[in-house]
Amino acid sequence: MDLEYEMKDSSASKSSTSKPQVVRVEFDPPLLGYEEVKPRLLGMKADADEALGTVRQKPYPISHHIPPIPSPVCPLIVRLS
Repeated sequence: MDLEYEMKDSSASKSSTSKPQVVRVEFDPPLLGYEEVKPRLLGMKADADEALGTVRQKPYPISHHIPPIPSPVCPLIVRLS
């Protein structure tokens, strides 16, 4: 797979970028179909994050508990006349 990228020059103006560069990414084992691309790239990203020490912790689960509304002991009956 060939990927094209441009490096942004942080010392110059914000619109300044370098010439487009192309890098070839070899997949080992080779991809069998297009449906394998995303999972493989996400796996490569996870491996790179772990190697660089930039792994994000998974957010802890948040559970909500809503207490039940107590039923009235004596129902209120309103008569409109």
